Amino acid sequence: MNKLVLYSKIHFVSINRHMPNIYLFSYCGGHGGDFLCHQISQDPNYYPTLFKETTVNFQWVNDNPFEKYKLNFKSFVSELDKSPVSDIVRDQIDKEFSEKNLIIPAHSMTDLLPNLPRVKRLKLVATDSSAYFYYTLLCIKAWCKVYKITKQQEDMIIRFDRFKERHKDNPVLLEQIKNIQNRGYVYSWEIQAIHMGLHNGIDFIKQHFSIYQKYNKMQLTNSINLDLDAMYEKPEDNVKLWSDILDMQTILNPNVITEYHQNNINLIESRFNKSIDQYLKINWLDQLAEYVSLVCPDHY
Repeated sequence: MNKLVLYSKIHFVSINRHMPNIYLFSYCGGHGGDFLCHQISQDPNYYPTLFKETTVNFQWVNDNPFEKYKLNFKSFVSELDKSPVSDIVRDQIDKEFSEKNLIIPAHSMTDLLPNLPRVKRLKLVATDSSAYFYYTLLCIKAWCKVYKITKQQEDMIIRFDRFKERHKDNPVLLEQIKNIQNRGYVYSWEIQAIHMGLHNGIDFIKQHFSIYQKYNKMQLTNSINLDLDAMYEKPEDNVKLWSDILDMQTILNPNVITEYHQNNINLIESRFNKSIDQYLKINWLDQLAEYVSLVCPDHY
């Protein structure tokens, strides 16, 4: 992976160390955002993130500190835009998280900042040369997840009602949507494929990569843009920089970051039974689509 030369908006003097901040930590799926947020949140200057689990694919899952406010910044930006943070909720959050810094994982990729108190944005930025690596992790860890479509999963029922309204003039896709509902479950990537209106869902895996590249390397205004490749390649050279930027008392453990990154390398190599170099050289995107098709039987 080539080292990325950044950064816009990294001005240490602009960070007020005397007032705790809410850091909105924006990243693409596959970047390891939940893992990094958890490590940062263990610092004494932060409210600790409550760790829930690590899946068999080394995906870290943390509790959402804003769950009781029905705010999830890992949801799609369009969904959040429909329900912006009210002034009342902002004030409640301001009182609850007033003594320490708080870091919130986010997939939002907009320059606009939400209506949160003392909010600052951080954005993980990587190069095109590493996008294949993070995209593969996204597919393995997150997009092959299964979600049930039942009355108990009201949010999924609502989502599918929206799909049918969105694609009401597309009879082929409407039939696919009905088939998935009758099946009773949907793969995470299928949700994206339906949203895009694809008749052959698996095409999404290849088609979406160019979009992923855009957000993978995107730098946001009103943001501190952090070099993700550099952190994973040489954490010992970057942990002090991140700790300074993030107003931490301690320094992130480079050995823990190295171990996490190596686990991700091992994960890809075990799933495709070849080294990372071999995977990259032999039509990796075709291999990835074949892998997703294999581990997601009965996909549309």
